[in-house]
Amino acid sequence: MYLPPSHLKAMDPDNILVTGMRGAGKTFWWAALQEPAVRDLIFQASSHASTLGEDTEVRTGFSVRNQAPYYRHLLEVTTRQDWEAWILFMLEAVRTAAAWTTAKIGAIRDLLDETGAAIRQRAPKIYSRELVELIFVHPYCRISDVVAADIAKRQTAAVYLNALAARGVLNRIKAGRENLYINPPLLALLAGRA
Repeated sequence: MYLPPSHLKAMDPDNILVTGMRGAGKTFWWAALQEPAVRDLIFQASSHASTLGEDTEVRTGFSVRNQAPYYRHLLEVTTRQDWEAWILFMLEAVRTAAAWTTAKIGAIRDLLDETGAAIRQRAPKIYSRELVELIFVHPYCRISDVVAADIAKRQTAAVYLNALAARGVLNRIKAGRENLYINPPLLALLAGRA
């Protein structure tokens, strides 16, 4: 399977949103990622194969979830110049996306505060707001992420992440030669399961 270098970013689990102009391949990759057999081939061809798996969820935007009215309104614009219905449809898309995004951001902020309080209670010696925020910026966190954020040197970063895993804040999984520290509540929230 050929995976164009320009499309690799879409396979990166740290990339939460994939954007691109019409015809760039977003719908192709969405469809491909829905099929387990094709998904396995993509993961094998991707440099992120060890960090992608069954828990990776692919979501689509408003127009894909509302394809029939989208194309009906678009056709009415081209055949009858019915711009009003098209504009109202697109305004509803913006309103729906904004409401969903606002609610999701609020839930993430609440979870960030709850996680910070839990770390402060369970591991007060390693608590820092920067560390808590980092495990939300990187739901699949690596020791190198903690080092790159200037929170700690490599050995101390490993101690911090292992302590969070030991206290049930993160899950540690082996990915090749390194460990990934996963934030399950955040991933569940992002996937809509929380």
